[in-house]
Amino acid sequence: MFTGLRLSDAAILGRQHLENGWIRIRPGKTRKSSGVEVNVPILPDLEVELAQVPAGQLTFLVTEYGKPFSDKGLGNKMRQWCDESGLFHCSAHGLRKAGASIAAENGATSDQLKAIFGWTTSQQADLYTRAARRKKLAGDGAKLLLPDRNENKEVPPWEAKFEKWDMEAKEMMEKQELTEINGGPGGTRTPNQAVMSRRL
Repeated sequence: MFTGLRLSDAAILGRQHLENGWIRIRPGKTRKSSGVEVNVPILPDLEVELAQVPAGQLTFLVTEYGKPFSDKGLGNKMRQWCDESGLFHCSAHGLRKAGASIAAENGATSDQLKAIFGWTTSQQADLYTRAARRKKLAGDGAKLLLPDRNENKEVPPWEAKFEKWDMEAKEMMEKQELTEINGGPGGTRTPNQAVMSRRL
């Protein structure tokens, strides 16, 4: 998970591949073709685990007899470990893929993935960066599925009815005030209203 190595390379990984806090290994799959070398820093969690391996042990992963695993033997052992843990859907290669997915979702570029996982072309790396981009775009855009609750707000019928009653009551009060000021429907003032207006 924290090395990005294929099963065949994890089987031979040992202290001879560690150098100044880095893992340095030439993957078996590309040794004869491109000869690409993988250099990845030893992450803190992995460093803690590697520190528990006995100093004289040739490889980090060994059989119950203290011997290095073959590719097939380590694959079978991983299957056993996963099953014993109740992780029937997991596999050694699945961990490598999970690492690539996590790195891509955390923002790793295609070139960074190539450097970590020893890929010589962008084809494989681009699968993970595209998937991560699509996931992020979907996450950012999902809220657009919701209707705009401000612009499209509908007033419930009972609220609209109360608003209508309020407007009618306000209009009636305004008419009554005008009537009192002007002295009735004809606009004539009573003697008392005329006297009161002079006093004011």
